[in-house]
Amino acid sequence: MSDIVKEPVNKKQKTDEYVLYYWPGTPGRGEYVRLAFEYAGVPYTEMSDPSKLLATITDPAKSGHPPHFAPPALKLPSGRFLSQTPAILNHIAPKLGLAGKKEGDEAEEERSLVNQLVLTALDLCNEVGGKTHDVHHPIAVEDYYEDQKEAALARAKSYRKSRLPKFLKHFQAVLSSNPEGKKSGGTYLIGSSTTIADLVLFHVRAIRTL
Repeated sequence: MSDIVKEPVNKKQKTDEYVLYYWPGTPGRGEYVRLAFEYAGVPYTEMSDPSKLLATITDPAKSGHPPHFAPPALKLPSGRFLSQTPAILNHIAPKLGLAGKKEGDEAEEERSLVNQLVLTALDLCNEVGGKTHDVHHPIAVEDYYEDQKEAALARAKSYRKSRLPKFLKHFQAVLSSNPEGKKSGGTYLIGSSTTIADLVLFHVRAIRTL
């Protein structure tokens, strides 16, 4: 009889709260997750110890399968970990009341549209700055801004002229064409209430230097 190799069982530790794994003192993409919890008034904690952060989320023995590439990662009340900002936001939005108010089949469609807008807003974040610094670090992400300042200024000028207006025009069209937003007396990207898409765009526009 051949030997049977047993894989280690991942014992997920259940908890009553969410735990955000992200770098200390860095808004970055973890800020979108924080903003969602803060707006909804749902408690969460953070694990930001640099000596343990990556060691936890990249190790399947600690965070389960599949292992995670980089923060932010969110430990769910079930004990399972989830990473990638869009995936985290798409998961928690309905639980926090930030995925629209539709019901039934319409709810699934509205949630997909909310996610669509979130992804577009994050595209804007990627291009204008954010952690990837596409504009401020056009040559190499790992190099300092001062070492590529001339190229960055040229990239920023081009971006302000061609790319940024397209994003702003698009989101203005989304806002102005939302019939439910007008009826409710508010200004929402979709539906008649604040969704995760509104919060993401708020953070991109208000916090990032455009």
